[in-house]
Amino acid sequence: MSNAKNQAQSQVESIVAMVAALNCDYDRLKELRDKAKEGHYVAGWNLPGYLPDSEPASFEAADDARSYIADAIRDAADAMRDAADADDADDAGYAADVADAIAYALEKLETEKNRAEYSGQVGKFVYWISYNDGLADLEEREELDRLKAAAGDCESEEDARMRIDQDPLSIEVRSGWETLYEELKPREFRVILCTGGPHVELQGDLDSYQQPDSVRVIYACWGESGEYFPDGEECYALLTYCRQFYFGE
Repeated sequence: MSNAKNQAQSQVESIVAMVAALNCDYDRLKELRDKAKEGHYVAGWNLPGYLPDSEPASFEAADDARSYIADAIRDAADAMRDAADADDADDAGYAADVADAIAYALEKLETEKNRAEYSGQVGKFVYWISYNDGLADLEEREELDRLKAAAGDCESEEDARMRIDQDPLSIEVRSGWETLYEELKPREFRVILCTGGPHVELQGDLDSYQQPDSVRVIYACWGESGEYFPDGEECYALLTYCRQFYFGE
């Protein structure tokens, strides 16, 4: 692939990124960023020294995490009491020890409810709550990643629009054939992206409102030249990019 075509594709990729930043939902991005700053709580239980058997639960509020762990401890207590044989002294003693641990754990959860984290052993399991940075919801984390990737270095739509405004080296128009003495109107446009070696520009037709309705990429470098018509996402991005400029009334 020629150096000129490589440069043309690089310019197109840059424009796709600029248009993604232009179309980014900055209000939602700010909302998720602010929410991520608050962090979230993860709660679960496991045998000491082992990983949890199931995925820990995530919560936005510490109270919800404490309620979750308290319910889990109560459920475990019911199961252990049902399993203990009151006629067996060892089982009875174990049940009593567990009952004390449960009472202590639930009391600690209640009295230290303003603390973010908790850890306590009840029976064979350690029940815990920890604070983590970021968002609790996986879909929101993925959405935040997509929005951050789209925005890039831009903090607002105004930033993205300014980046596009300052990107071209030159914006030019030319008219078609008109009847003598009739006012000349722009019919075609070109946006020069870079020049020298290599040279890359966008060309296309203007509709009746002097807005681009087609676009192609033209490139040249030291005797090599070529052009291509983008499609799909690239076509949409290039037309959106070109429509940010003024080509006449």
